[in-house]
Amino acid sequence: MRELYRTSVQEFQAENPEEPINNWVEQMTDGEIEDFLEDGTIDDSTIMMLINAIYFKGKWKTPFDEDATMTADFKVSETETADVEMMFVDDDFKLLQSRVLNAEVLELPYKGERYAMTVILPDVSTNLRDVTSRLNRRTLDDILAQLKEESPRRLRLRMPKFALDTDQSMKEMLQRLGINHAFGDAAKFRKMTSTPVKISDVTHRAVIEVDEEGTVAAAATGVGMVLLSAYVGPEVNVDRPFLFIIRDTQENVNLFSGQFVDPEGDNLAL
Repeated sequence: MRELYRTSVQEFQAENPEEPINNWVEQMTDGEIEDFLEDGTIDDSTIMMLINAIYFKGKWKTPFDEDATMTADFKVSETETADVEMMFVDDDFKLLQSRVLNAEVLELPYKGERYAMTVILPDVSTNLRDVTSRLNRRTLDDILAQLKEESPRRLRLRMPKFALDTDQSMKEMLQRLGINHAFGDAAKFRKMTSTPVKISDVTHRAVIEVDEEGTVAAAATGVGMVLLSAYVGPEVNVDRPFLFIIRDTQENVNLFSGQFVDPEGDNLAL
């Protein structure tokens, strides 16, 4: 583990075994994620946990004008609106109109320009659900490749200031993707241990904050294994549900992705 993954292995402590894990996640995410595991998550049937954490903090290449932030309507649906703090900036951005998704695709670079947030905003003639249904790995890769070739152009951009904090089990989602054996009695982890084991659950928590200065994002995932016995140009107004992706544009790696649907309701960070 040290040589190949630059990480460490340690035994569960006898009492409050979640405590050192929570302390590590909090340290790795600069305090953004606290109390990752609830007390009692690790019990006598838990023989191993794999813990992963990622933290990102980026400042916009062009910060939004704090004095221009104002309360505005966010169109949650055709019949419902909610108040949101709408930020404003006037600068050069890459913008692509996707006919495949019926959406505008916008790139907001962070300082240094290696990292960027990509916003996928459905056209007024469609909605987020329809856009999501047309989005898969291939279409996303194609659209991001097209966006990379676009030249920045002057835009007046209005975008919500928002924060998301989600905590969810990934077990059912992974099973829908076809990962089933690892959770059942047919699990095979013989190269890891001679003891018959299976994955009991995969817990994921993600936190993201977007404001005028930039973005703070953090995520942690825990995999528990148990015994089998147990305006100068166009204006872009992000005033309706949208998708966002925080990317390493140099390595073409998506670090975080999610959707913002309702300033006053449930939002899902994917």
